[in-house]
Amino acid sequence: MMCYFCVKDGNDDILSVHSWRLLRADEKNFYRHVSSLNWFRDRELKRRFPDGKAWKNSIGKWCSVRIIDGPGVMNAIRLDGWDGEIAHHEDLYELYEAIGYDRKKKRFLKEGEK
Repeated sequence: MMCYFCVKDGNDDILSVHSWRLLRADEKNFYRHVSSLNWFRDRELKRRFPDGKAWKNSIGKWCSVRIIDGPGVMNAIRLDGWDGEIAHHEDLYELYEAIGYDRKKKRFLKEGEK
């Protein structure tokens, strides 16, 4: 199953789209990847909707995670207004590195930080 990930700005416009293959339940590190993805998605939703309702305009960028299987994948991304390229990654951890997310510190790295 493929997962799609949109990096959006404060106006909800898509900056980039990434995809990676979600591991099967019988593959090594499946539980770690799924747990990491769920926690990441929850943190991003809390950043976008801090009180559960309102949009916090001061946020610079945030990430929308979609797990879509089947032919509706591209239609879902096109409905969000994206017509650019999709960056494909081997796994979730490679994606985190590509977008500058430190999975151990659980935050995005600042420019120039490693």
